[in-house]
Amino acid sequence: MRAFFSKEDGNTHIIVLGLVWAALFISLIFFDFFTVFINKRVSQTSADAAALGASEEAMKVYQSRLRMDINTESAILSARVYAEASARAAAERIPFEVAWRQIINERHIPSGVEKKLKNLNYDVDATEALTYFYGPFYKNDMGRITEMMCSAIRSAPSVKSEARYYAEKNGASPEVKLIFPYKERFEVFVSVKKTTSFQSVADDRFKPGERDIYANAAASIKLPKGIPYYPSRCGSF
Repeated sequence: MRAFFSKEDGNTHIIVLGLVWAALFISLIFFDFFTVFINKRVSQTSADAAALGASEEAMKVYQSRLRMDINTESAILSARVYAEASARAAAERIPFEVAWRQIINERHIPSGVEKKLKNLNYDVDATEALTYFYGPFYKNDMGRITEMMCSAIRSAPSVKSEARYYAEKNGASPEVKLIFPYKERFEVFVSVKKTTSFQSVADDRFKPGERDIYANAAASIKLPKGIPYYPSRCGSF
């Protein structure tokens, strides 16, 4: 009788031990699922932050480019109007101010741009200046503004650098993929990855890239107020 109970106790120990190991294995599996979920959330947060950072930097880049163009065009037009006004004033024997006003009206130059022509340091409204310089009364090519913005963004390494910075800051790899424009829209698309580890399987059992978790995000780049965007005039990189 004692031998029987001893044998039963041994079987019970084996069963309990098996249940413990099973519970441990299941807990590892659940822990791995939880790890993947957390890393996916981290990857998505990193992608969102990287896209927003890149879009903000892209806006700063194109704003600087457009401001440079406004200053250049203003300097050229200022010299031209001053020369024309001086010549007309001398030829017609009228005051310079009268000749100046005539030319300003003939060229349909708005007040803000006129102030810029008189004082090149004047901070003219960008929309007013761009609408005039590339509108029907001057170059008549509004699509050129899109070309300048896109060219500036494509050639600026700081846009991708910002994406890398925010991806790494939020826990993902600094290796990011950036697309601009995205789906013919004035947007940046960023893809980031985060490498995870598992409790149930050793890292060296995986092939390169199999532990990488990817996340994507896109962010719009704010356009200058009142300036249209021409997708056909913007390339990609």
